[in-house]
Amino acid sequence: MTYRLALEWRRYSGVLIPLGVTIGLVIPVIAIWNRRLQAQIVQRERRKPRWPPRKETADQANRAPRAPSCATMSHEIRTP
Repeated sequence: MTYRLALEWRRYSGVLIPLGVTIGLVIPVIAIWNRRLQAQIVQRERRKPRWPPRKETADQANRAPRAPSCATMSHEIRTP
């Protein structure tokens, strides 16, 4: 019985050993690559401008009701 198992192992070793080596090399490479990508994403997020809150504040100020004198003055400037 042990002789038979030894023959089966030899039959599949041509596939199993290269497959094991490949998996053993690919998984660490993917892990390292993933860490580098994650670090790049963190750096990009840190460099991202934080302008949307300021833009919202400016838009709200533009939508605020204006005094009638401001509206009149703006009309006079636009029309000759």
